[in-house]
Amino acid sequence: MFLLRSFLSIGLLFFSLTILGQNHPQVTQAPEPGWTVPSNLPVEADINNDPTAGFYYLLVDNQDNLATDQEYRRLSYKIKNSMGSQQMSDLAVNFNPTYQHVEIHFINIIREGKTIDKLDLDKIKVVQRESGMEDNIYNGQLTIISHLTDIRIDDIIDFSYTITGSNPLFKGKYTTAFALQYNVPVEFHRYIIVAPKKDEIHIKKLHGAEKPRIEEYENEIHYSWTGQKLEQSTIEANTPVWFDDTPSVFVSQFSSWQEVSELLLPYYTINDQEKTQLKTEVNQLIKNTKDQKDFIEKSIRFVQDEVRYLGLENGLNSYVPRKPQEVLERRFGDCKDKSFLLSEILQTRGIKAKPILVHSFNGRNLKSYLPSPHLFDHCVVQIQLENQETYYIDPTISEQGGNLETIYFPDYRMGLLLSQDSNGLLDLPTPKVYPISINETFELLEIGGGAKLDVVSVYEGNAADLRRQQFLNTNFQALQQDYSNYYTSLYPSIYTKEALSFEDNREKNTFKVIESYQIDEFWSPSSENVNIIVARFYPLALEPQLYPQQSGKRKSPYHLEKDSNVQHNTIVYFPKAWNIQDDKRSFGDQYFQYNSDVSYKNATLKITHDYTTLSDHVAPEDITSFLTEHSKIQTQLNYWLQYNPEALIASEKNSISWIAVIFLWFILIGSGVICYLIYSKYDFPSKVKPKYERKIGGWLILIGIGLALTPLILLFRISTSNYFESSVWISLFSNTDTISMGLILIAEMIFNSVYFVFSIFVVILFFQRRTIAPRMIIALYAGVLILSALITFTALYLHPNSFTGSQTQELYSDLSIMVIRCLIFIPYFLYSERVEETFTKRKKEPTDQDEYSNEEILEHEEVLIN
Repeated sequence: MFLLRSFLSIGLLFFSLTILGQNHPQVTQAPEPGWTVPSNLPVEADINNDPTAGFYYLLVDNQDNLATDQEYRRLSYKIKNSMGSQQMSDLAVNFNPTYQHVEIHFINIIREGKTIDKLDLDKIKVVQRESGMEDNIYNGQLTIISHLTDIRIDDIIDFSYTITGSNPLFKGKYTTAFALQYNVPVEFHRYIIVAPKKDEIHIKKLHGAEKPRIEEYENEIHYSWTGQKLEQSTIEANTPVWFDDTPSVFVSQFSSWQEVSELLLPYYTINDQEKTQLKTEVNQLIKNTKDQKDFIEKSIRFVQDEVRYLGLENGLNSYVPRKPQEVLERRFGDCKDKSFLLSEILQTRGIKAKPILVHSFNGRNLKSYLPSPHLFDHCVVQIQLENQETYYIDPTISEQGGNLETIYFPDYRMGLLLSQDSNGLLDLPTPKVYPISINETFELLEIGGGAKLDVVSVYEGNAADLRRQQFLNTNFQALQQDYSNYYTSLYPSIYTKEALSFEDNREKNTFKVIESYQIDEFWSPSSENVNIIVARFYPLALEPQLYPQQSGKRKSPYHLEKDSNVQHNTIVYFPKAWNIQDDKRSFGDQYFQYNSDVSYKNATLKITHDYTTLSDHVAPEDITSFLTEHSKIQTQLNYWLQYNPEALIASEKNSISWIAVIFLWFILIGSGVICYLIYSKYDFPSKVKPKYERKIGGWLILIGIGLALTPLILLFRISTSNYFESSVWISLFSNTDTISMGLILIAEMIFNSVYFVFSIFVVILFFQRRTIAPRMIIALYAGVLILSALITFTALYLHPNSFTGSQTQELYSDLSIMVIRCLIFIPYFLYSERVEETFTKRKKEPTDQDEYSNEEILEHEEVLIN
């Protein structure tokens, strides 16, 4: 996209214009140069496979002649609908009047096989657009504009021109880069480079670009690339600006990056007299420095803050900086001017400082390209101290904080050092990421009433620089309004309690913003139950990170802000105690990490969200899982407090739910009756003769202790539970979202009640050594496992967000212990001889006449089994 985004932009864009008039001396009409290779216009072609597209290209013909220093261009496109007519009825050609002139060959409209001549120099305007004016950049380029009239659907617009001249700074060295696929469909494309035989040319193909066709003539060589029926190249949403997989070609006559550095280095040098003059002025400007680092820091602040950024980059000035003395006098300059000035200021004290050429966003790709001065759009400074400590400074960033060690330097990745020692591209440091801390403190004045909100936002590093610039360059009243409006989506009744304020520690580079608000109507009715009111806490500052742009299957990487580390902390002070469970959750992968923590203590709720990006992009194959993880986070971002007045009244009165009490007694009595029937009716003889019977001993003693403690534990659990609180049942069954949880609570109460009665029953059987005891114990272990698992999994499935991570882990641990208990003790009670010889008693012991023979015992066992 580095190439794709800058190609075929011939439709007129409206910027601030300076009209220079018609008949500009450097814009003339002339025939096509004789050296060009003629092209045929495929007027009958119809390649538009997108019915919504306004136009498509029939011919894109680019030809460069190195010997004559000319660029020939012919563009032909067909209008398909009114949108295409609107977009493409104005022709625009850019050129630099300092060293270029333009010859227009023809402007034709082909309609129904007839050619209509539209070239009229008297109707062509030459304007100075200055598209970068809002960024304080003036490049001095002129734009030739031709407003075509009477353009109709299915018209073919065909025009060509030649630009003669190139920047003399490059001393005839030719470089170019072009794509072989574009952001619009193209029927026929051609790029020809005509070079003298004596010239050495380097060619590099990227992303599957084809080799050129090479044709040798007597004095020149033609390098040509052609393509037919080129499909449109699309840019997927949220693709990083540095990513470009378009088939592309780089051509350069520079043999190395060192050669580029040597070409530009003389322009970043001043003579001894100029150095002396500069040193005198610097001594007057930068005084009272404690040491070398103090001088460096004050010099940086001076160039950043007192020399404003303004780029007058017309002609040679697009690559050549102005002299430091001139920049000091004007007190403005572009990136080259400011970097050159800072370097020379530091050199007046013997500090080694050199400018570095970088690209603002495409630095990671520079090694993939051929050496060229055109590949840089920015300039910064390298500072080397005597102890070899190296620092990098961007002089164009104003109001930066920190010291020499901590001052923020953007992630430019690579750069070209302008020095005699330069031997290629230089790796640049990765900036340190500092967290942004948003701290919200709510004081609930009363349950159901209003609240106070205080917000303290702490910024460090680059975030502090940006926030400092915002506060210095924005009307304060407008800032106050923006900040207060920020929370209105959450709390419509919010208003400012105290004026917005800030604390700026530029030395440590921290910037603190302090806000204070009043929320009269903090609570609102629940959307599902008008009898319940709710309060919402939501990390609004994390929305840009936690709601990434959606994307389906894709081919290109997915952009992330790598320096994103936001900590959102919410503290809520309650007027009285509240029932809140702690919770911790984590999500993440190789691209991000998110942690949340909810804790409650001493009527204070703390909610923390911490999000950090770990990369500046997501690989295409991982985008689905990346977005899925964020979807999981989104479901639990809101934290709600629910307040039910009826439940509160019941709680305050310590109201007992007599329905629950009666229901519990009904379960206990019913369970007791069933156990009694089993106790009295279910019996079978022992296989063991009396002389072989054994008392309870060995492992059975430990089992007996465990069984004896079970009813006591269950009695404590039931008595301390909330089964009998009216407020609990009112709260659960007054909201449709919690009815299922109420049913689960009923199931839990039935289970614990039956478990309690049955455990007493088993203890009686155990210590009476009844023959049915082993089977009842097995039934107890197995039944508890099955019912516990059923209740647990149902609760986790229906209400996954009601359990913290530690609670869920505890539930699974309890189930695991039950499984292990069953695996150990059920086989033990089934097959142990000790068990068989211990549990031999029946409800009614047989007399001697009632003794069973072994055959009878076996027969009885078969009957029981069947």
